[in-house]
Amino acid sequence: MLSQNYQQTKNAFDKAFSDLVTLRDENATVITLQSADTSKRCFVRVYWNHYTRQTYLDVLALSPADSTKQYQLWAMVNGQPFEAGIFNGGMDEGIQRMKPVVNADAWVVTREPKGGSTAPTLEQVVLISK
Repeated sequence: MLSQNYQQTKNAFDKAFSDLVTLRDENATVITLQSADTSKRCFVRVYWNHYTRQTYLDVLALSPADSTKQYQLWAMVNGQPFEAGIFNGGMDEGIQRMKPVVNADAWVVTREPKGGSTAPTLEQVVLISK
């Protein structure tokens, strides 16, 4: 029992330390995405390092997607979307590693069928970078 508690505590510490390293990376650009519907308060932050191309997502306020849907992050370059990963929403997952992104002019989150889409469903835009 003590060994199991130690392992759970160590795993939680390792995750928190990893998140802190991501947040403090001086090469990371922080992008806040806000609700496309101004009557709702939804926010996520993207931490993107354009040198390493690493992309991380931190859900700050976004209700979980229903069981048939997932959220999908898109990097926009010259108006063209590039898929950066899928996630479920909710605030319990901490900072999540997404797919590497080479370039981005803007960021968008859409609600897509479970498993994601090859192109964003523009009628389902949930969050956009400002």
